[in-house]
Amino acid sequence: TFVPYAFTCSSTASYAASLSSTVNSYVSEKTILDRHHSQANCDFDRFGGRVISLNPPFVSVDFPYKCPPGFFGNSTDTDDQNSQSCTGPCPAGYYCEGPGQIVPVNCPAGTFSPSKGLSSVQQCLSCPSGSFCGEITTDPVLCDPGRVGTRKRQTNGQCSAPCPKGKYCPKGSTSGISCKDGTYGNSTGLKAADECLECPPGFWCNSGLRFPCQIGSYSKGGINATNLNSCRSCPAKSTTAEEAAPSADKCLCVADYYDANASTSTADC
Repeated sequence: TFVPYAFTCSSTASYAASLSSTVNSYVSEKTILDRHHSQANCDFDRFGGRVISLNPPFVSVDFPYKCPPGFFGNSTDTDDQNSQSCTGPCPAGYYCEGPGQIVPVNCPAGTFSPSKGLSSVQQCLSCPSGSFCGEITTDPVLCDPGRVGTRKRQTNGQCSAPCPKGKYCPKGSTSGISCKDGTYGNSTGLKAADECLECPPGFWCNSGLRFPCQIGSYSKGGINATNLNSCRSCPAKSTTAEEAAPSADKCLCVADYYDANASTSTADC
Protein backbone atom coordinates (compact mmCIF):
# COMPACT_ATOMS: atom_id res chain seq x y z
CA THR A 1 0.00 0.00 0.00
CA PHE A 2 1.57 3.28 -1.14
CA VAL A 3 1.19 6.50 0.79
CA PRO A 4 1.93 9.57 -1.38
CA TYR A 5 3.78 12.50 0.14
CA ALA A 6 4.53 15.86 -1.57
CA PHE A 7 6.29 19.04 -0.68
CA THR A 8 6.20 22.55 -2.22
CA CYS A 9 8.62 25.41 -1.63
CA SER A 10 7.84 29.05 -2.56
CA SER A 11 11.15 29.69 -4.30
CA THR A 12 11.83 26.27 -5.84
CA ALA A 13 10.23 23.73 -8.11
CA SER A 14 7.85 21.20 -6.61
CA TYR A 15 8.81 17.59 -5.74
CA ALA A 16 6.65 14.50 -5.20
CA ALA A 17 7.39 10.94 -4.11
CA SER A 18 5.56 7.75 -3.12
CA LEU A 19 6.54 5.88 0.05
CA SER A 20 5.34 2.58 1.39
CA SER A 21 5.59 0.76 4.67
CA THR A 22 7.57 -2.44 4.08
CA VAL A 23 7.48 -5.64 6.05
CA ASN A 24 9.70 -5.41 9.18
CA SER A 25 9.49 -1.56 9.11
CA TYR A 26 7.05 1.19 10.01
CA VAL A 27 6.07 4.62 8.64
CA SER A 28 5.03 7.38 11.01
CA GLU A 29 3.70 10.75 9.73
CA LYS A 30 4.21 12.23 13.17
CA THR A 31 7.85 11.22 13.16
CA ILE A 32 8.38 12.89 9.76
CA LEU A 33 6.64 16.11 10.77
CA ASP A 34 8.51 16.24 14.08
CA ARG A 35 11.80 15.84 12.27
CA HIS A 36 11.19 18.59 9.71
CA HIS A 37 8.81 21.12 11.20
CA SER A 38 11.64 23.53 11.98
CA GLN A 39 12.90 23.67 8.38
CA ALA A 40 12.08 26.91 6.57
CA ASN A 41 10.85 27.80 3.05
CA CYS A 42 7.97 25.32 2.95
CA ASP A 43 4.30 25.60 3.76
CA PHE A 44 2.95 22.52 5.57
CA ASP A 45 -0.37 21.26 4.23
CA ARG A 46 -2.17 17.96 4.52
CA PHE A 47 -4.73 16.77 1.96
CA GLY A 48 -7.15 13.91 2.44
CA GLY A 49 -5.22 12.58 5.40
CA ARG A 50 -2.55 11.20 3.09
CA VAL A 51 -0.44 14.13 1.76
CA ILE A 52 2.07 16.07 3.82
CA SER A 53 4.07 19.12 2.74
CA LEU A 54 7.74 18.72 3.72
CA ASN A 55 11.04 20.39 2.93
CA PRO A 56 13.55 18.05 1.23
CA PRO A 57 15.21 15.87 2.23
CA PHE A 58 12.09 14.71 4.08
CA VAL A 59 13.28 11.27 5.28
CA SER A 60 16.48 9.90 6.73
CA VAL A 61 18.54 7.14 5.17
CA ASP A 62 17.16 4.52 7.60
CA PHE A 63 13.52 5.28 6.73
CA PRO A 64 11.25 3.29 6.98
CA TYR A 65 12.38 2.45 10.52
CA LYS A 66 13.06 -1.15 11.50
CA CYS A 67 10.70 -2.81 13.96
CA PRO A 68 12.49 -2.97 17.33
CA PRO A 69 13.55 -6.20 19.10
CA GLY A 70 10.59 -7.95 20.72
CA PHE A 71 8.25 -6.86 17.90
CA PHE A 72 7.65 -8.07 14.37
CA GLY A 73 6.23 -6.60 11.18
CA ASN A 74 4.69 -8.74 8.43
CA SER A 75 2.44 -6.17 6.74
CA THR A 76 3.01 -3.50 4.10
CA ASP A 77 -0.05 -1.51 5.14
CA THR A 78 0.88 1.70 6.93
CA ASP A 79 -2.41 1.54 8.83
CA ASP A 80 -1.08 -1.67 10.40
CA GLN A 81 2.49 -0.47 10.83
CA ASN A 82 2.44 3.18 11.74
CA SER A 83 4.38 3.00 15.01
CA GLN A 84 7.31 1.12 16.50
CA SER A 85 4.85 -1.54 17.68
CA CYS A 86 4.66 -2.62 14.01
CA THR A 87 2.34 -5.66 13.60
CA GLY A 88 2.59 -6.27 17.35
CA PRO A 89 4.72 -7.79 20.10
CA CYS A 90 6.31 -11.17 19.51
CA PRO A 91 3.65 -13.80 20.41
CA ALA A 92 3.95 -16.08 23.43
CA GLY A 93 6.05 -19.13 22.55
CA TYR A 94 8.23 -17.11 20.16
CA TYR A 95 11.08 -14.61 20.23
CA CYS A 96 11.88 -11.74 17.86
CA GLU A 97 15.51 -10.67 17.90
CA GLY A 98 15.14 -7.81 15.47
CA PRO A 99 15.61 -5.13 14.53
CA GLY A 100 13.39 -5.70 11.53
CA GLN A 101 11.95 -9.13 12.43
CA ILE A 102 9.41 -10.31 9.85
CA VAL A 103 8.57 -13.83 11.09
CA PRO A 104 8.70 -14.67 14.83
CA VAL A 105 11.00 -17.58 15.73
CA ASN A 106 9.56 -20.32 17.94
CA CYS A 107 11.22 -21.14 21.24
CA PRO A 108 13.18 -24.42 20.84
CA ALA A 109 11.69 -27.74 21.93
CA GLY A 110 12.38 -28.22 25.64
CA THR A 111 11.66 -24.55 26.39
CA PHE A 112 8.55 -22.41 26.67
CA SER A 113 7.39 -18.82 26.97
CA PRO A 114 4.07 -17.67 28.46
CA SER A 115 4.98 -14.02 27.81
CA LYS A 116 4.85 -11.83 24.71
CA GLY A 117 7.62 -9.58 23.50
CA LEU A 118 10.68 -11.81 23.89
CA SER A 119 13.70 -10.50 22.04
CA SER A 120 16.17 -13.42 22.37
CA VAL A 121 16.20 -17.21 22.62
CA GLN A 122 17.83 -16.88 26.05
CA GLN A 123 14.54 -15.50 27.35
CA CYS A 124 12.77 -18.80 26.57
CA LEU A 125 12.35 -20.72 29.85
CA SER A 126 13.58 -24.28 30.47
CA CYS A 127 10.75 -26.80 30.73
CA PRO A 128 10.60 -27.96 34.38
CA SER A 129 10.97 -31.53 35.62
CA GLY A 130 7.76 -33.57 35.42
CA SER A 131 6.70 -31.87 32.20
CA PHE A 132 7.61 -31.54 28.54
CA CYS A 133 7.65 -28.73 26.00
CA GLY A 134 7.44 -29.23 22.26
CA GLU A 135 8.05 -26.41 19.82
CA ILE A 136 5.95 -23.25 20.27
CA THR A 137 4.96 -24.02 23.86
CA THR A 138 3.40 -21.31 26.01
CA ASP A 139 2.90 -23.53 29.08
CA PRO A 140 4.61 -26.82 30.04
CA VAL A 141 2.60 -30.02 29.56
CA LEU A 142 2.68 -32.67 32.31
CA CYS A 143 4.44 -35.97 31.58
CA ASP A 144 2.18 -38.89 30.70
CA PRO A 145 0.88 -41.16 33.53
CA GLY A 146 3.22 -44.09 34.12
CA ARG A 147 6.25 -41.99 33.14
CA VAL A 148 8.70 -39.81 35.09
CA GLY A 149 10.33 -36.55 34.09
CA THR A 150 13.51 -36.49 36.14
CA ARG A 151 15.22 -33.85 34.02
CA LYS A 152 14.40 -30.41 32.71
CA ARG A 153 13.89 -29.57 29.01
CA GLN A 154 12.00 -32.76 28.09
CA THR A 155 10.51 -32.57 24.60
CA ASN A 156 7.70 -35.19 24.55
CA GLY A 157 5.15 -36.90 26.81
CA GLN A 158 7.30 -39.99 27.33
CA CYS A 159 9.68 -37.76 29.30
CA SER A 160 12.70 -39.46 30.95
CA ALA A 161 11.69 -43.08 31.59
CA PRO A 162 8.94 -45.48 32.71
CA CYS A 163 7.82 -45.21 36.32
CA PRO A 164 10.31 -47.24 38.45
CA LYS A 165 9.39 -50.65 39.77
CA GLY A 166 7.72 -50.43 43.18
CA LYS A 167 6.18 -47.04 42.41
CA TYR A 168 3.24 -45.57 40.56
CA CYS A 169 3.36 -42.32 38.61
CA PRO A 170 0.35 -40.05 38.11
CA LYS A 171 0.51 -37.41 35.41
CA GLY A 172 3.40 -35.00 35.92
CA SER A 173 5.56 -37.22 38.15
CA THR A 174 9.22 -36.39 38.75
CA SER A 175 10.14 -39.55 40.71
CA GLY A 176 7.00 -41.56 41.41
CA ILE A 177 5.14 -42.55 44.61
CA SER A 178 6.02 -45.78 46.45
CA CYS A 179 3.28 -48.38 46.75
CA LYS A 180 1.81 -48.50 50.25
CA ASP A 181 3.54 -50.79 52.75
CA GLY A 182 1.94 -54.23 52.56
CA THR A 183 1.67 -53.87 48.79
CA TYR A 184 4.23 -53.85 45.97
CA GLY A 185 4.65 -52.99 42.32
CA ASN A 186 5.67 -55.93 40.18
CA SER A 187 6.49 -53.99 37.02
CA THR A 188 7.57 -50.58 35.75
CA GLY A 189 5.14 -48.03 34.34
CA LEU A 190 2.38 -48.18 36.97
CA LYS A 191 0.03 -45.22 36.74
CA ALA A 192 -2.08 -45.40 39.93
CA ALA A 193 -2.11 -46.84 43.48
CA ASP A 194 -4.73 -49.44 42.60
CA GLU A 195 -2.21 -51.10 40.29
CA CYS A 196 -0.06 -52.04 43.33
CA LEU A 197 -0.53 -55.68 44.42
CA GLU A 198 -1.11 -57.15 47.87
CA CYS A 199 1.99 -58.69 49.41
CA PRO A 200 2.10 -62.40 48.45
CA PRO A 201 2.60 -65.33 50.89
CA GLY A 202 6.25 -65.97 51.74
CA PHE A 203 7.13 -62.27 51.50
CA TRP A 204 6.97 -58.99 53.37
CA CYS A 205 6.48 -55.73 51.45
CA ASN A 206 7.80 -52.27 52.17
CA SER A 207 8.44 -49.13 50.10
CA GLY A 208 6.77 -50.74 47.11
CA LEU A 209 9.10 -53.76 46.96
CA ARG A 210 8.70 -57.35 48.17
CA PHE A 211 11.29 -59.25 50.19
CA PRO A 212 11.34 -63.04 50.72
CA CYS A 213 11.28 -64.57 54.17
CA GLN A 214 14.61 -66.27 54.85
CA ILE A 215 15.09 -70.03 55.15
CA GLY A 216 13.65 -71.19 58.45
CA SER A 217 10.74 -68.76 58.41
CA TYR A 218 7.43 -68.26 56.62
CA SER A 219 4.77 -65.59 56.02
CA LYS A 220 1.14 -65.60 55.05
CA GLY A 221 1.64 -62.29 53.29
CA GLY A 222 -1.19 -59.77 52.91
CA ILE A 223 -1.43 -56.04 53.56
CA ASN A 224 -0.18 -56.50 57.14
CA ALA A 225 3.09 -58.07 56.02
CA THR A 226 4.97 -54.78 56.18
CA ASN A 227 8.34 -55.69 57.74
CA LEU A 228 10.72 -58.55 58.56
CA ASN A 229 8.79 -59.35 61.74
CA SER A 230 5.99 -60.52 59.49
CA CYS A 231 8.08 -63.64 58.81
CA ARG A 232 7.49 -66.22 61.59
CA SER A 233 10.12 -68.73 62.60
CA CYS A 234 9.57 -72.44 62.08
CA PRO A 235 9.06 -74.59 65.22
CA ALA A 236 12.12 -75.81 67.09
CA LYS A 237 14.41 -78.20 65.26
CA SER A 238 12.69 -77.50 61.93
CA THR A 239 13.41 -75.32 58.91
CA THR A 240 12.29 -74.71 55.34
CA ALA A 241 13.89 -76.15 52.23
CA GLU A 242 14.08 -72.70 50.63
CA GLU A 243 13.27 -69.09 51.26
CA ALA A 244 9.86 -67.46 50.72
CA ALA A 245 7.91 -70.24 52.46
CA PRO A 246 4.19 -69.33 52.38
CA SER A 247 3.05 -71.29 55.42
CA ALA A 248 4.12 -73.38 58.44
CA ASP A 249 3.57 -76.69 56.64
CA LYS A 250 6.73 -75.92 54.65
CA CYS A 251 8.74 -76.31 57.86
CA LEU A 252 10.53 -79.70 57.98
CA CYS A 253 12.49 -81.43 60.74
CA VAL A 254 16.23 -80.96 60.50
CA ALA A 255 18.64 -83.88 60.18
CA ASP A 256 18.51 -86.51 62.99
CA TYR A 257 14.98 -85.48 63.95
CA TYR A 258 11.59 -86.68 62.82
CA ASP A 259 8.07 -85.34 62.95
CA ALA A 260 6.37 -87.00 65.87
CA ASN A 261 2.97 -85.80 64.76
CA ALA A 262 2.97 -85.99 60.98
CA SER A 263 -0.80 -85.71 60.82
CA THR A 264 -0.65 -81.97 61.72
CA SER A 265 0.41 -79.12 59.47
CA THR A 266 3.03 -77.94 61.99
CA ALA A 267 6.24 -79.90 62.48
CA ASP A 268 6.68 -81.47 65.91
CA CYS A 269 10.27 -82.57 65.83
